[in-house]
Amino acid sequence: MRRPALLLALAGLALLAAMAAADAGDSDLSSLLASEPDDDLRGAAREVARRERRADREARRADRAEAKQQAREAKATKCKKGSWGIIIQKPIQNKVLPAERPAPWPLCGLGKCNLSVAIDMHVQPQDGIRIEVIHKPLTGITAEMMEWWFSGNIEGTMVDPRDNKTYTRYLIWHPTDHIHEITKKPSKTPGSVIGAVREITEFIGAQRATPYTSADRNCEWNAEHYANDELEVAALDRTGLSLQLKIGYKNKPMRMRHSWSDSPDGTGLLLNSTLNVGFTGDRPIVARINRRYCRRAFGGDNQEKSAELWANHCLEEFANLKNFLPDLFKAEAGKP
Repeated sequence: MRRPALLLALAGLALLAAMAAADAGDSDLSSLLASEPDDDLRGAAREVARRERRADREARRADRAEAKQQAREAKATKCKKGSWGIIIQKPIQNKVLPAERPAPWPLCGLGKCNLSVAIDMHVQPQDGIRIEVIHKPLTGITAEMMEWWFSGNIEGTMVDPRDNKTYTRYLIWHPTDHIHEITKKPSKTPGSVIGAVREITEFIGAQRATPYTSADRNCEWNAEHYANDELEVAALDRTGLSLQLKIGYKNKPMRMRHSWSDSPDGTGLLLNSTLNVGFTGDRPIVARINRRYCRRAFGGDNQEKSAELWANHCLEEFANLKNFLPDLFKAEAGKP
């Protein structure tokens, strides 16, 4: 690009010199170019070269600025990985979300479906988080239904009577928060679920008005609280269910208990739910670990908010059971 432009400039200056010579009556063009005009031509050529170099530098700067802007825009639209939640659970990826969700049930959470909620957090640093929820009696639900439901009957599909579409039972249980529940490792005892390991993936009180699906990008729920754990069934019978995080030997960093019994008048279920987050013990290392990990419970950075969302989620999902469990239990267990 530079050489043709330089030659063109030289040719133009030579033509001007020739015209000047003709006007002056000087027919010896070579003598004109051999004297002072030669210095003028070299100076003009240097000026043309300087301008071309300046233009090239400006073009390169503009290209770099455009590339940086494009990189900033790409970074702004790129989905970042979500934060790691309670203890070591991984962020939720959109590939595990359902493509379609059932319609939500009328939600009944804090202030509507609880008789009492007690949240005890870090009275001592090593204590971790403890949440206790006393539910209002669940009308139409029995202890036998609860034992049947948690004995593996959460898994599978069912037809939603509201739209006659088939969804997983776990989705129908809590249409806005739940994602999936599968048995990763069955119990070693035939016919029992004690010792079985279940992978549970769900949001804890998703805040977006429209429930998340696989069509959403991962970064869209970075601010949401969630659970993505492998939980071991520690106990299940007619009196309740105990779950614990798989990691750890005897000192489990998360322990959950749902205790239930039939109401004395036989109209519903009495239910008490308790969640403990954090290792137990009075050693200094326990306090350090609990301070670090309890702050990140359920992917958040505020343990009070995490506790409140879990309590509300717990109330909602158990209140939802009355909408479908009695009919499902009657159809599959053959009992009224």
